[in-house]
Amino acid sequence: MSKSFSLKPQQIVTFSKININLVKFKKSRKFLNHMKSQDRQMVPLKIKEIIKATEGDLISGNPLLKVRGISTNTRALLRRDLFIALKGEKFDGHVFLGEALERGAAGAVVSRDGKIQNTKYKNKIIIKVDNTLKALGNIAKTYREKFNITVIAITGSNW
Repeated sequence: MSKSFSLKPQQIVTFSKININLVKFKKSRKFLNHMKSQDRQMVPLKIKEIIKATEGDLISGNPLLKVRGISTNTRALLRRDLFIALKGEKFDGHVFLGEALERGAAGAVVSRDGKIQNTKYKNKIIIKVDNTLKALGNIAKTYREKFNITVIAITGSNW
């Protein structure tokens, strides 16, 4: 069921200030330390659920393994997280694949076969997909659907 409501102008200004402060916080070291926190909890997902959600191909690893988190940033990655190698205009997450696996990632979702030269990574999960950004969105959708929760969206524009 969808519900809508209106905000008073002073409430919109408050939301804008919160958004600006959130952007500043996300760029801070405090945010990265928070993202590394062991308190960060996620209901584990099986690799086979991730493969189904992303329509990816399992290149290596055990499809029954469970991951405890998803990360696109090797600095915030925890052991047993699944690393998503996003590619942008100025960066390519595939460059950090070795670092992610070295830091204890359970495996990675890649958009091309990242040839893993080091044999100590041969048992890591590697899932190949057409588009890692789309795969990340599909994993998030699958995860959210595991819970019976209300979803609230705030829309608008920056004026």
